[in-house]
Amino acid sequence: MEPNGRRESAPQNDTGMPMPGIVQNSIPLETYIQRATQSAGTATTTTTNERVKTGHKSPLLVRNRVNRILLFNGCFNPPHHGHLAHLTHAFRHCGEDLNVVGAVILVAPDSYLRWKHKAGTDVLRLSETQRIQLWNEELAGSHAGTHNAGDGDGDEDYGWFWVIPETMWSQIVQVIEQSSRIEGFPVEFVRLAGGDKVSLQAAEHGVWGCRMTLTTDISRPVDFLPELSSEPMSLKHHSPWKRVGWDKLEGTQELETKLAPVEREIIQHISTSSSLPPPKNASHSKRGVWVCERESARGGDRRYTLHFVTSTPAERLSPDLSSTNVRQIIADFYNSSNGTSSIQELETRLRGVALSPGLLARFVAEEKEAEETEGQPPSKRIRSSYDEDIDVDEDMNDYDDIDEDWYS
Repeated sequence: MEPNGRRESAPQNDTGMPMPGIVQNSIPLETYIQRATQSAGTATTTTTNERVKTGHKSPLLVRNRVNRILLFNGCFNPPHHGHLAHLTHAFRHCGEDLNVVGAVILVAPDSYLRWKHKAGTDVLRLSETQRIQLWNEELAGSHAGTHNAGDGDGDEDYGWFWVIPETMWSQIVQVIEQSSRIEGFPVEFVRLAGGDKVSLQAAEHGVWGCRMTLTTDISRPVDFLPELSSEPMSLKHHSPWKRVGWDKLEGTQELETKLAPVEREIIQHISTSSSLPPPKNASHSKRGVWVCERESARGGDRRYTLHFVTSTPAERLSPDLSSTNVRQIIADFYNSSNGTSSIQELETRLRGVALSPGLLARFVAEEKEAEETEGQPPSKRIRSSYDEDIDVDEDMNDYDDIDEDWYS
C-alpha cells in the first residue's frame, strides 16, 4: 500500500486499462472519468497524461467495495478559498468508513449565470471555460510549488478531483456507474452541499440523485450547531444525530501539527487578508462526524442520509468569504484605480481569497479591455450583486442549482 492509504494497482496499458490476463483489485478512477468524458463527446481539462506529468496520482477504486465520490456543484463565479476549504475538509475528514476516494466539481453553464445575474447587467460573469480554468490552475499549481513548496509530505496534491461542465454530467455519470459496476468497482456519488443548504428547518436531499449528502461548517456557520456546544441540534423531519467519528484536538499547537499543509495555508491566507474580517471564535475544539437520516416526504422506503463534518476554531474561515465578496474586491479595485493600476496589483488584492488570483486578474483585465474596445463608456464600472433568498424544496429530487452568494 502506498502513502496516504493509496493501494497499488495492477500494471496497465497506455489507455489506463489493465493488462490482459491480470486480475486487479483496484483501478484508477481516472480510467472511468476519461472513458465517460470521451463517450460524452467532451474531455476533462486535466487529462491522464497531464496528471502524470505534474506528479498527480489518481485515486484508486477498490474491487467489490462501494467507492464514494463527492459531487460539488455551483457557479463558482469566481471560485475562492472557501470553496476549496469546504471541499478539502469534507474529503479529508469525512471518515474512512465512507471510503470517499475522489471528487467531481460541476461548473454551472453560462446560461444559468446570465439568468442568475439578469438584474445586474454589468456584474462580472466569467465564462464556463474560465471558471473551469481557474479551478484547474489551482490543481496544477499544487504540484508546481505555488502552495506550500517544501512541505514535502504531498498532502497538497489535488489529484483527487476533476472539474467538469455541469451540462455534461447526466451523460458522464451513466457511463461511470455502468462501467464500474460491470467491472466490479461500484461507485456511489455523494452530494457535497454548502452549509446554507442544510438548516434546522430544511435540508436538500436527492439532488443529482444522491441518497447521501455531506456538509461542513468550515466555510460558514450552520444554525444547527449552537455556540458553546459540540453536539448538533436535530433537524426537522430527521432522526437524531449520531456521532460516528470524533477527533479531539487539545490546543492550537497540536491542532496546527495535524492540519494538512493546504489547510494551514488557507487559514493563514484568510486570517491575514485585509479585505475580510477574522472568523468568529468557534464554540468547540473537536472535529467530529455526525450522521442523521430522513425518510422521503413522498412516501416509500427511500431514505436519505446526511453527514456533517465539523471543524475546529483554528480551521474555520471567515463566513464573509464568498464569490460576491471577491467580485466586490474587483469592483472596488477598478472604481478606485481610475484605470492606472496593473494586473499584478489586482492579483495582490485577490491573493489568499480567490483561487488562481493571477489568472483571474488577467481574465478581468481582458474583459475591461474588451469593454473599452467596443466603445462602451469609460465610466462604466464592474460591480457585484447580492443574491436574493430563494425558497428551496426541502426534498428535492431534481437539481435546481439555487446557489446563493457563497456558491455564485
